Amino acid sequence: MEDTSKTESLIMDCAQAEIAAVKLTHRQAHIVLCSFHVCRAFCRKTRNPIVKNYLCRLVQCKRRSEFNFYFRVIRILDATVSQYLQRRWMHRRELWAACFRDNVLTFGNDTNNRVESSHKQMKRYLQRSDSLHKSMLKVFKWYQQSFARIQQEATIAQTRCFTYPCSPRLLPIIRLLTPYAARKVIREYERRRWAVVEVESFDYVFFQDNGIRVEVDLSACTCTCVIFQTCRYPCRHLLLVHFRKPYFTVNHVMHNCKQWTWSRNLFASQSTSAVIPRNRSDIYDTKKRIIIAGMNRINDKFGEVFANTYADGVIAGINRVLNM
Repeated sequence: MEDTSKTESLIMDCAQAEIAAVKLTHRQAHIVLCSFHVCRAFCRKTRNPIVKNYLCRLVQCKRRSEFNFYFRVIRILDATVSQYLQRRWMHRRELWAACFRDNVLTFGNDTNNRVESSHKQMKRYLQRSDSLHKSMLKVFKWYQQSFARIQQEATIAQTRCFTYPCSPRLLPIIRLLTPYAARKVIREYERRRWAVVEVESFDYVFFQDNGIRVEVDLSACTCTCVIFQTCRYPCRHLLLVHFRKPYFTVNHVMHNCKQWTWSRNLFASQSTSAVIPRNRSDIYDTKKRIIIAGMNRINDKFGEVFANTYADGVIAGINRVLNM
C-alpha cells in the first residue's frame, strides 16, 4: 500500500469493523461518520417526528451550545433515546457531531452517499457469474468511460463565461477559482467586517471574529478559523491579510487551496465583475460535436436535404457569435 500519511480525513459508515480496519492503515487520518447514516441510526429509535428533527439537528449543528441545547430537549422529549445516545454515541461524538470536528478537513462534505451512488452504476456492468478477473476488467472499463465523461463535462464548464459582482481587489483570486469556490470566497469577503485585527506582526496576524480568536500564520499561509480548516478555500481572514500586507500575495493566499482552482490558467477582465472567458477553439469543437449528433438524428427523421439546410443555418449563426 502506498503512503497513507497524506490522507487527512475519511468519511465512512458507522460499522465498527470498518472503522477498526481503517485505523490500522490510516493511523494519522481523522475519521468522520456519514451524517446520513448517523441520522438514520438515530431515527430508528423513535417514531416521534419532533424527536427525529432534533436528532438531525444534533448531528448537523455547528456550535456546541446548540448541541447541548438540542440534547437537553431530546432528554425531555424521549428519555429512552437520550439513554441510547449516552450509551452508544456520546463517548465518540467527535466522529459524528459537526460542532466537535471543526478542525477536520472535509471540503464541506459530511456524507459518503456520493461514493455509494456509483455502486448501482457499477452493478449494471457486472454479473454474478463473472470471475474476479473479468469483474476487474469491467470495473476498469467503466472507470475509464466515467473519467472521460467527467473530463468532457469539465471542459465544457470551463468554456462558459461566469460573472461575479465583486470588488476589483478580488479579481486576481476569483479568476483562479472554480464557480463554487468563487461564490464562497465572495461570501467570505462580504463578511469581512466581522473580523477585527487584534494583534499584528510580520509573521502572524490575530483576529477577533464574533468572540473567537483566529490566528493567521503568514509563513505557512494557514488560518485557524473553521472555514479554512474544514473547507480549505480562502477565508475572510486570509483575504484581509492579503489586502493589508503587500508581501502576502495571491500565491500565498492560494498556496493551500489548490484543489479549488481551475486546471488551466484563466484571466479576468478588470471590471467590477470577475469574468472567466471562453476558449473559442474549445467551445467551437464542443458545439460542432453537438451539432453533428443532432444532424444525424434529424437526417434519420426528416431526410438529408432538410438536415443539411438546417445545419448550414446553425453553423453560420455560431460563427457570427464567435466572431463578435
